[in-house]
Amino acid sequence: MGGHSLRSTVRDPAEWGLLPIPRPDFIGQNRAGNGNLARLTAPFDNQKTRYAGRRLDTSGGCMTKPRLVLADDHRMVREGIRALLEPTYEVVAEAENGRELMRIASKLRPDVIVADIGMPMLNGLEAIRQLQNRGVKSKIVFLTMHTGVELAVEAFRLGISGYVLKVDASEELTRAIKEALDGRLYITPGIAQDVMTALMESPQQESINRELWSRLTAREREVLQLVAEGHKMAEIGEILHISARTVERHKYNLTDKLKLHTTAELTQYAIKHGLVTPP
Repeated sequence: MGGHSLRSTVRDPAEWGLLPIPRPDFIGQNRAGNGNLARLTAPFDNQKTRYAGRRLDTSGGCMTKPRLVLADDHRMVREGIRALLEPTYEVVAEAENGRELMRIASKLRPDVIVADIGMPMLNGLEAIRQLQNRGVKSKIVFLTMHTGVELAVEAFRLGISGYVLKVDASEELTRAIKEALDGRLYITPGIAQDVMTALMESPQQESINRELWSRLTAREREVLQLVAEGHKMAEIGEILHISARTVERHKYNLTDKLKLHTTAELTQYAIKHGLVTPP
């Protein structure tokens, strides 16, 4: 079957936290009459194979720990994640905001990135978008406090491999990373069914909010987050290495595209879409 294989079926994807979302490198779903869904696996990489959470480098034949980068704006959270993962994985670097994550991951190209969504300077979703545009192929597992289905759906549409809530990290994070390395998808069971349903909807059923969001450029999304975080135009210009006048132009474009009029309205929009955390 061209390197693909079917694993054991499960009655309810939410029961195991596995979400069988078709991808180009998956063979699709095997839906039986009783509603069972097949658990799917992707083909092994030609250069290396992964087994039991470790990577076998076929050039030398030795087992090495998969390399991880952690990204979260809270130091204590990063320390806790590192302590949880280091027995099995090698944490090669940490980032405390999305811009730092982009710099580190672009340079180190880790096997897996474990990141929060709501990070300052640049949120996790936008950081992953830009890393993908740079050709970074790391598996992505989001570890977040956000329970909303809309954010999880947006994340999986980006091509992430796992979505775990912080309250469940001790029980689920190591498993989510292993599933990601094995070419499968993982999602916290509590929202799995709702996310799967939303992902299976046709594009025509998506909300007008998503259509508006997709019209924003990457720079406009960056400016939106920084405005919502309370930065002044000159500060945003320094962060993005553009002039304050250019920042003002991007802000005007935002209000025009989103049909919003004030900074307060832009801030509320950013909070709604998970770019910033409400005070």
